[in-house]
Amino acid sequence: MYEKIVENIKKNKNILLLTHKNPDVDAVGSVYALARFIKKKFNNNIKIIFDDYSERNNIIKKFDSEDLDLNQIKLVIVLDCGDKKRLGSLEEIVETKFIINIDHHISNSNFGNLNIVIDVSSTCEIIFEFINKIDKSCLDNDIASCLYAGIICDTGGMRFSNTTARTHKIISKLLKFDFNFSEIYNKLLILLSIEEINLLKIALNNFKIINSLAICCLNRDSLRDIKNKSSSLLVNFLKNICGIEIAVVIMEIEEDMCKVSFRSNNFDVCKTAKKFGGGGHKLASGCLIKDNLSNTQKKILECFKDLDF
Repeated sequence: MYEKIVENIKKNKNILLLTHKNPDVDAVGSVYALARFIKKKFNNNIKIIFDDYSERNNIIKKFDSEDLDLNQIKLVIVLDCGDKKRLGSLEEIVETKFIINIDHHISNSNFGNLNIVIDVSSTCEIIFEFINKIDKSCLDNDIASCLYAGIICDTGGMRFSNTTARTHKIISKLLKFDFNFSEIYNKLLILLSIEEINLLKIALNNFKIINSLAICCLNRDSLRDIKNKSSSLLVNFLKNICGIEIAVVIMEIEEDMCKVSFRSNNFDVCKTAKKFGGGGHKLASGCLIKDNLSNTQKKILECFKDLDF
């Protein structure tokens, strides 16, 4: 499986690395870690393009992307992206190229010419296994810090159900390298910005509990002064309320378009997300619904009306 990736890397001097739009820490961490490994092991020319980029990702040490002409690139490696549409404005770039799709989302559409989709904690965990298999001597402080950040974030600090004994072993191996893991952990999982506090204030004034479901609906006006509209922050906050089995956050991102985020402790919310063309993981998923906020809320509540919480 991993040998096929190497085969294609060796055949292509120029490589483009992409991930989903509005990338999270696992996406950015896996991109930068893989870029560093490929450069160190095979010395390819590597170009990286992100569709939007959150300041939150600045804790991850950046890789110096090369200024390559896209016409000179035939191989694209897409990381942490469940569907080609999730590439956003970058989707058209990959149409004529050979795609290696590396991801950990169970709902992945296998859009690549070569698909490496494994149900583990994070895409960074897959990249660790890849490097460990091909040449573990290439692991260094910078690669380890990238992988650590992605795994820690996607496991909620090793608390989520996607955390396994193997995940703990990988983290223990990464911690043998010299990087400031406590700074990464604190900045990504503990510390909140003033803007995030303001977002939580807005959410606390706009959520309700129906049996064991917590739902929060936010319109564009309420969010107009918030730059980093982190639905993950809100939906995880709601999920942590005692007695809540399912948490839902609906954000109106434009007229007649809503972003929906689902979290659960036991219920398979991925099935619900898939009904609306979304996906993700069993206990953490999302989708976009082309409708206004009120109708979107009705559609979501309809999905859960018969559940016995």
